[in-house]
Amino acid sequence: MKRILVIRFRAMGDVLLATPLLRALKRRWPEARVDYLVEEGLSPLLEGSDDFDRLLAWPRRARPRWLSDLRWALRLRRERYDLLLDLHGNGTSVLFTALSAAPLRIGYRFRGRHYFYHRKIDRRWPSHLPPAYEPRRHFRLVESLGIQPEDLRLRLPTAGRGDPFGTGVGLRVLMAPGATWSAKQWPAEHYGKLADLLTSIGARVFLMGSAGEQELLSRVAAGSAAKVLPSTSIPQMLEAIAAADLLVCTDSGARHVAVAMDTPSLAIFGPSDPRVWSPEHPRHPTIFKDLECRPCMLTECPLKGHPCMNDLTPESVFDRLRGLISSLETADGS
Repeated sequence: MKRILVIRFRAMGDVLLATPLLRALKRRWPEARVDYLVEEGLSPLLEGSDDFDRLLAWPRRARPRWLSDLRWALRLRRERYDLLLDLHGNGTSVLFTALSAAPLRIGYRFRGRHYFYHRKIDRRWPSHLPPAYEPRRHFRLVESLGIQPEDLRLRLPTAGRGDPFGTGVGLRVLMAPGATWSAKQWPAEHYGKLADLLTSIGARVFLMGSAGEQELLSRVAAGSAAKVLPSTSIPQMLEAIAAADLLVCTDSGARHVAVAMDTPSLAIFGPSDPRVWSPEHPRHPTIFKDLECRPCMLTECPLKGHPCMNDLTPESVFDRLRGLISSLETADGS
C-alpha cells in the first residue's frame, strides 16, 4: 500500500472516534500515506494530528454543490489511492468512492449505497457479541487485512493553553448542554439547578456551546451562577476543555474531545448506549436512568415526558459528580 484514504465527513465525535483506525493503518503500512477526508468545518479539530499524514477538508457548503463535488471526485481520482475506506456511507462519500478507481474499496453495507465497494461490512454489531466501543467497531472494516484493534485511545493535538475562565478560586466546571438530537437533550432547567448545586460547594461553572446553542445557554444561565463563555468556534472549544477541571455534557462531540484531552468528564446518557459511545475509564464515567426502553437510539422520544432524560434529576447527577471529584482528589493525592 502506498496511498490510503479514509472518509468520515461528520459529526465531531464520529470524526474523532475514527482516528484509532487511521493510526492502525499507519502502523500496518508505515511507508504509506494515510489521508483523512472530513467536512471543512471540522478540520480545525484535527489540524496537526499525527494519527494520519494529510487532512483533506471537503467544502460541503460550496456552490454549485454538484460542480464542487465533481471536482473533488476527480481530485481524489488523480491521487490514485490503493485503499479507500468509506466510514460515512452517504451519497457523496459513495460518489467519491466510486470515482476514485481505488483497486480496494471497503465500506458499510447501507441499503442502495454499497454497490461500489469491493468489500461490504454489516454496520450492525454481531448480536452474539457484547456491545463494543465505537472505535473498536470500525476495525471490522479491516479485519480481512490483518489489522487488529490494539490501541483505541482518542488523541488530539495540543490545544492552545489560554485560560478562558479568568481569575478566581474553585473547581472549574465546564458544561456543554447542547445535544445533536432532541432525545439526547437534558433539560436546561436541570443544568441550571446542577450549576447552583456545584456553586454551593465552591465550584465555578461555565457554559459552552456552538453559535446555534446560544439561546439554550442563556436559558441555563438564567437564574443560576453559571457564566456563558464566548466559545463558539472549535479552537475556543478545545481551549476551554483543555483548561477545565471537569466537563459535564451529554453524549456529544464535547465528551469525546474531553476523553482525547484527558479532561475528566461526566456524560449524561439517554437514548444512546454508553457501552458503545463511552470508554470504560474512571476519569470518564456516565450516568443514565435505568429504564426498559433505553437504549433505543431514537432521535425523538415517543413517550410522554421523555423519562430517560427529564426524570434524571440534577441531584442524582450532582451526587455522581461529587463521587467523581472525590476520586480525582484521591488520585491526585496518592
